[in-house]
Amino acid sequence: MICKRFLGRLIAVICSISFLITAATFVFAQPRSEILATSKFRSFTTADLSPEIRDVYLNRRRDTLRLRESLLSQMLAEKLLDVEAKSTGSSAEKIIEKVRNSAGRPTDRQIAEFFNANEKRLGGVTLEESREQIIEYITAQMEQKKLGEFIERLREKYRAVVFKDINSPNLKSADVVARVGATPITFAEYNRKFRIFLNDELHFRYEDVRADLIAVILSFLIEKEAEETGTDASGIIAKEITDKMRDFSDVEREQLESNLKNRLFAKYSVKILLKEPPILRQDIATNNCPFIGAASAPVELVMFSDFQCPACAAVHPTIARLLQQYKGKVRLVVRNFPLSDRHPNALDAAKAALAAAEQGKFFEYIDILYRNQSQLDQDALLGYAKQLGLNTEKFRADMTAGNTYSRIENDIADGDRYGVTSTPTIFVNGAKVHRLSAEAFRRAIDRELAPPASSASGPRRR
Repeated sequence: MICKRFLGRLIAVICSISFLITAATFVFAQPRSEILATSKFRSFTTADLSPEIRDVYLNRRRDTLRLRESLLSQMLAEKLLDVEAKSTGSSAEKIIEKVRNSAGRPTDRQIAEFFNANEKRLGGVTLEESREQIIEYITAQMEQKKLGEFIERLREKYRAVVFKDINSPNLKSADVVARVGATPITFAEYNRKFRIFLNDELHFRYEDVRADLIAVILSFLIEKEAEETGTDASGIIAKEITDKMRDFSDVEREQLESNLKNRLFAKYSVKILLKEPPILRQDIATNNCPFIGAASAPVELVMFSDFQCPACAAVHPTIARLLQQYKGKVRLVVRNFPLSDRHPNALDAAKAALAAAEQGKFFEYIDILYRNQSQLDQDALLGYAKQLGLNTEKFRADMTAGNTYSRIENDIADGDRYGVTSTPTIFVNGAKVHRLSAEAFRRAIDRELAPPASSASGPRRR
């Protein structure tokens, strides 16, 4: 599974060169003063966004069309590599590795030229200090070029042809959009492969724009609140956040900031008009998976986790607090997605967690794992079991049992099918949450708890 995910990422990098399909230059008339939110005082438009985010928002359609074309290039590249692998009795991974190795290494002259061209941006770092990073960067560029040229040769060898514009509004499911030799690629096949990824990209972009918009509005309202109360912005922040902190944790600060935002947004009648992309729901299997919370809770939060992943550890306290805030309304289900190519102890940690689950201590055990991510070797994992008073002989047996590894493999396979590419990935009633913040989690949960008539996004529970 890990190898398959790596291959997919590598082919995506190859296709970023745009050697199969040249993206057209799209020009769209974009409204420069579209109203994105309103308040008691004023409206907020695209002009209020930060320059970078404003460009993201105004160019969203162009970027989506280009992405769709790039994905078709990726799909063709994958099929071409599969055909070449069958023809040569090899594998796509071995072929790619051979081509990458043929790129060679940068010469001393290339390294020096790169350093001289970028010296000012390196902030005083010497050539020797930056040499390894420069070599890595130039090597990657050389490998990409070689791979691009190789795929282009395969395209000619196996007569890969694009028949239809993947962005045409008139495409039907059965339409053949491309062909590799005698093998057709239909529009339906393209959609099955990329529908999750494309929907994710729309939502990631939306979340970035929304966060920027919220920050702009909140900054403006804090200034207004300061005027009304005869103080300044720092005084408001001190009163509402700094002075109220007790344990000075990130989770506590985020909660206080959220409370301030909610109070000011309600007081000054803020309405967010920024339109959210369509919500894609999936039927996330959770049978026989560890869970905490009421089994009958109307909201099911599923977290694909890697116990050696720092981001998973960072979000864990936020999820724990949400379970308390929505007690009886939300249950948390954990599925394993160890990224073993990045985290060498993640797989063993996942096995250990499932072994602890056999003795009813899964969540107590993963609490310890998240707090001790630098110590997840075999001795440490056994030590944590002893710390919880587990039967260590049973723990050892369950950790090494074949069905334990099979359960993890099943989680990874399901995660791949659901579009999980990183950890943590969290679903709320089958809808992926695209920003790892308490505000985004609460928004997703509140949407599920709202009266059915207020949502047209489909069934909330399977």
